[in-house]
Amino acid sequence: MPRRDGFIGGLHSVSAALTHGAVRDLYLAEPARLKSLADEARARGLNPRTATAEQLREWTGGGRHQGVGALLKPFVYAELEALGALTERPEAPLFLLLDQIQDPHNLGACLRSAECAGVDAVILPNAAGCAVTATVREIARGAAERLPVARVANLARSIGWLRKRDVWIYGAAAEGETSLYECDWRLPSALVIGAEGRGLRPLTRRECDRLISIPMAGETASLNASVATGVCLFEALRQRQKSNDVTADS
Repeated sequence: MPRRDGFIGGLHSVSAALTHGAVRDLYLAEPARLKSLADEARARGLNPRTATAEQLREWTGGGRHQGVGALLKPFVYAELEALGALTERPEAPLFLLLDQIQDPHNLGACLRSAECAGVDAVILPNAAGCAVTATVREIARGAAERLPVARVANLARSIGWLRKRDVWIYGAAAEGETSLYECDWRLPSALVIGAEGRGLRPLTRRECDRLISIPMAGETASLNASVATGVCLFEALRQRQKSNDVTADS
């Protein structure tokens, strides 16, 4: 069942989108039960509409809607040049670059992990990879609205743009000779994650300062792209928080 273009469902996803001003129209199957959400919508100048559970199921492509749906405003991407300001702050920036991630569920999960781990901005390629669709925004649970996300014509060139701004580029690859735990994520850093199955493209790989791997004990060759993203980013967060704790104690 195809999803209605720009439509999401689910209480948490819709509530997050509403909070960040991303909702164009709000639909409720049971307005009385969801009065607080309806009141918030009215406070933001929206007039909640009534829809049946069957309509919401159809509009979300058969998804779990919990009696709530929303038609979103078009997603607004950040400009790459505007992200340069992040490298001029005293705090070391952390970027996530996704090299042609295809699955919108994976992309949504990557954005959600990125926002939770304190990533400052995400960069996606225009070609071949998934855009920030309604499905991505639904899975991201508001993270797509909280994070600057840029789409660029040439990801490898954008990596060079970051390197000129003294950002270390770490590309995740199963054959990487350096463990992610050996990297100093306290420095200005960018994590590059490759597409499902294919991994990093050759040109992207060559532009990385270092290829890193995730130590594993099992026999499975690699992790899902969104899982690998979460593992790496939360190691970066752990190091940064530990560094902040040491600085606060000194």
